[in-house]
Amino acid sequence: MEPGAIVTRFAQSWLRIGTFDLQRSRGNRKLIRQLATYVAEEVFPGWTSLPARLKGDKIDMHDKEAINPSRDVPRAELQGPDDVNENRFARMYREVVRRNAKTVAAWQAYGELWPFLICVPVHC
Repeated sequence: MEPGAIVTRFAQSWLRIGTFDLQRSRGNRKLIRQLATYVAEEVFPGWTSLPARLKGDKIDMHDKEAINPSRDVPRAELQGPDDVNENRFARMYREVVRRNAKTVAAWQAYGELWPFLICVPVHC
């Protein structure tokens, strides 16, 4: 009998946070932007599908906009005050964080799954 493994993946792609982190550790900003552009345009439905910046500094989780932020922000638009402008890459990061948080919350609905937070593609 040969040893082996079966890998099942339910993600939209094989890209992981670690794919970006490796390039960050190497200081390869150009490739990070290329990867982010690929994710926004090919994995997600485009730059305008990403969430807009929330208004104000405090987030009220009872506010519908905090749960389901507005979208359709033009690709090149900068949002926020001049000292903390956010561009399309900040919007993409926000969407990745939002999706990861929803995934972890869903896992927690099934019980204590903390070991998986260390080794799943969401955090590796």
